[in-house]
Amino acid sequence: MFTFLACKQEIKKVNINNKNHKIEIVTPKGSERPEIFIGNENFKNAKANDLTIEGVNFIKNGEYLNAERKFIEALKLEHDNPTILNNLGNLSKDFGDTLKAIDYYNKSIIFSDSTYFNSLYNLGLTYCNMDRYKESEKILTYILENYKNENYLSATNYVLANVFIGLKDCSKAQEAVAQAELLYTNEPKMLENLNRLKKKVKECTTD
Repeated sequence: MFTFLACKQEIKKVNINNKNHKIEIVTPKGSERPEIFIGNENFKNAKANDLTIEGVNFIKNGEYLNAERKFIEALKLEHDNPTILNNLGNLSKDFGDTLKAIDYYNKSIIFSDSTYFNSLYNLGLTYCNMDRYKESEKILTYILENYKNENYLSATNYVLANVFIGLKDCSKAQEAVAQAELLYTNEPKMLENLNRLKKKVKECTTD
């Protein structure tokens, strides 16, 4: 077990078998960068669900402010919904407010009792992008130890390879990028990212 520094919340071992769940990859209009935004899952309030789906549709059209407005309306109806909190975290990150994004991700993790992949993944990714590699490694390792879904594990290993490059552990980076092949090879939008990462790993091992 380990503790998220931002929220002092212990992560429980859960061994989640979620093989049937899917990652929804959304590329917003006007952007070349795929993001993960999720709608239509784990809602108690039908209106909050509808608002979240509307928000995701705004994201697809590149209308971030309208999307944020919908997600905030949805959050008022379900303040403890991990999906809404995760989506707001993604928007905050895109708006450049990284600390606010981390706060949203941590709240999402708390309310999901540490079982919500998207927020765990996004928090690990955010720490990686901030060069906080050890914190990122702990979160991503937790995902690998607790999740069964092959796409989840592939996406996690992709980020973990970047973490190991940052930590100058090239052999582990090589192992992680090999495990990342599945999702990124099968998803054409992501294949270019995988090839760039392979190049970085090769450069790491030859330095």
